[in-house]
Amino acid sequence: MVKDHSEDTQNNNSVEPIPINQKLDSIIDLLKIIAANGLSSMGKDQPPSIDSSYSQDEKGYRSLRTFFKLDKQLINSQDQTKIIQLEDTITQLKSDYKIKESEQQNIIAELEHNIRKLQQDYAVERERLYTEHENILQKYKQKNQNLESDIFIKSKYIDELKENYNDLLNKKNNLLKINTDLYNKIKNLNKALENSYQLPGIQTTIDNFKSVFNDPDLMNIFALDGKDNQTGIELIRFIAKAAQWNDVQKVWDHLAKKCKSENREATSVEISLLKEIVKIHNLIYRDKSATLYIASRGDRYDYKQMQRGNNASSGDTVTEIWLPGLKNPAQGVEKPVLVNTD
Repeated sequence: MVKDHSEDTQNNNSVEPIPINQKLDSIIDLLKIIAANGLSSMGKDQPPSIDSSYSQDEKGYRSLRTFFKLDKQLINSQDQTKIIQLEDTITQLKSDYKIKESEQQNIIAELEHNIRKLQQDYAVERERLYTEHENILQKYKQKNQNLESDIFIKSKYIDELKENYNDLLNKKNNLLKINTDLYNKIKNLNKALENSYQLPGIQTTIDNFKSVFNDPDLMNIFALDGKDNQTGIELIRFIAKAAQWNDVQKVWDHLAKKCKSENREATSVEISLLKEIVKIHNLIYRDKSATLYIASRGDRYDYKQMQRGNNASSGDTVTEIWLPGLKNPAQGVEKPVLVNTD
């Protein structure tokens, strides 16, 4: 039974593709058969009739038509030279294919090598980045711990400052309260002292004490500063200074100097102050009492007990008594009577 070529073509269209290397080997084998036996039995127009299987030449014919679609005239040709050239061409193609296949394998090997290299580099870089990330993370964790520690310490310090501030504020309030209490006590003492001014025998002392504030030099002698809230204290200071004999003499010298410079008698206030401080001195030092003494108008001038207030005056008769004299506890003349003569 002879198979139709169209049926062969349809069957060949349904077969799976054959690798080119296998195709080339089949063609070379076919060419060797043709070179040895020829193709005369195949005819020019159609393949020879065979029974259940194709002959070797028929198989070669079908192979040529299937793989290369060669012209039928070429297959039926007796030109061995063309067949040999075709064989050489196919051999060269196979060699070129092997070379290209080798090059492709080299390229594939190089690509695989590069891929492995990239994978290794990626693994190394990933490990480096992971390590760097871990180091940075640990660094920031440490910084965070340090910040938390600093915040805790500063918070504790702030709490201590707040506590100290509250303590100081309480102390300040206590001091203000104490100061207010002291001020009220001093105020009450001053008020009590002012009330005591009305007691018999002390009013004169108070008046003389107040007169001192009209003369800065006298204030300096008695160490007074004139602060209103220290009136009671300054009165005590006035009495303490008036009791001192040296301060009594300083007051006399100051009053005598004023009388001489102003060419006048001592005022009643000045004489009252002098009498007051002598009285205070005698109250404190009873066994060392001092006295004031005076002269009378018309008395004869005695230089041992008197002193002219006006150096321009002359004569031996006392005409004015400017300031009483002062005798010490031994009754000796400490300060002579200041007089004017004619």
